[in-house]
Amino acid sequence: MTAKEYLQQIRKLDIQIRNKQLELRRIELLMSGVKALDFEKKETAASKSSPSPQEKYYPLYEKYEKSIKNDVAKLVQLKHEAMTLIDRIEDADCMDVLYRRYIHYQKWELIAVEMNFSYKWIHCIHQKALDLFDEILKEYTKVHTFM
Repeated sequence: MTAKEYLQQIRKLDIQIRNKQLELRRIELLMSGVKALDFEKKETAASKSSPSPQEKYYPLYEKYEKSIKNDVAKLVQLKHEAMTLIDRIEDADCMDVLYRRYIHYQKWELIAVEMNFSYKWIHCIHQKALDLFDEILKEYTKVHTFM
């Protein structure tokens, strides 16, 4: 795994968590029984006994909730591990770029402005940082295993 692939895992996992949280909110709405009225459909007086929305959707709700908790724990661990490895980089600018880009998800333009460097120079620093991180990661993987 390259340095960039390793660091991109963090954002990918964060996106997955956010999407699962959106789905969890949708399931909560379904469980509340709130839905649009259908004036075309006529219900008969003797309707069948069907499970309540809570009974119907709660197992799915529990599944998503558990998955989110597991993913959040994984994200916390992955960020901690990545930050520990980034901290080993001696060049402060390289370390700063990696933190801003992969831990705080900042855009390149914002990084350049905040660090008072040109956009092109930020990419040069980034490449150097990835090379340094790659060496640290190779050393680290000799001793540890990843997810």
